[in-house]
Amino acid sequence: MPGISAVGTLARYFSLRFFIAMLAMFLICCILIFFVDFIEMLRRAGNYSGDVPGLLLAWMTLLRLPSFSELTLPFAVLIGSIGIFLMLSRSSELVVLRAAGISVWQFTLPAMIVAFLIGIGFVLVYNPLAAVARGEAERLYAVAFGKDESLLKTNKNAGAWLREDGTDGPSVVHAAEVLNQGLELNGVTVFQYDRDHGLTERIEAKRAVLKDGRWELEDAWVSAVGQEPALYQRYLLSTYLTPSQVRDSLGT
Repeated sequence: MPGISAVGTLARYFSLRFFIAMLAMFLICCILIFFVDFIEMLRRAGNYSGDVPGLLLAWMTLLRLPSFSELTLPFAVLIGSIGIFLMLSRSSELVVLRAAGISVWQFTLPAMIVAFLIGIGFVLVYNPLAAVARGEAERLYAVAFGKDESLLKTNKNAGAWLREDGTDGPSVVHAAEVLNQGLELNGVTVFQYDRDHGLTERIEAKRAVLKDGRWELEDAWVSAVGQEPALYQRYLLSTYLTPSQVRDSLGT
């Protein structure tokens, strides 16, 4: 029917306008967050004794961006909706619609539907990807800034990252759960590097306990470069960290 077709066309038109407005506002927020965080990264690099490439700082900032920008989604939806309604009002499109007998709900419903779908997309897709990207950013941060910034605490979902040195070379440790004031780690992933910062092996362990200059890993799958993964019931990883240093780093 012509009436139903017209309403459908109108709904698609408003949905597209609302989506573009919300997306534009979200991108503006992302750009602002990126530059602010990048400046903070430059400040940290300036205070660090080592040399951290600018491209690496930019890449880490980009990886951190999703976890920060998702907090601005409600703001982007709100300001984007207000902005598009003001634009439609100034162009007299709302006046024409009301004169044509179109109810307020018919041109506000598309905005609500678009906002709802964006929210679903963020929860199901964007948020998990943001968590993965943030974890990778923290790993790169730990490798780049060295043991002066040994432990980077994140949220509960991201776990904790530990950058340390040992007789086997530098390593980056990720733990899904921290227990006993940092002396026990659950859900452990270790990236072991040589002195030239080349990856030598990746270790996945059920549990790790700090004892006398070493981490004792239980049920550890060790994937060395160029070799098949091997399972060890007990695997030792050297460390220069002491229990008090771990507790101080964790603030426990």
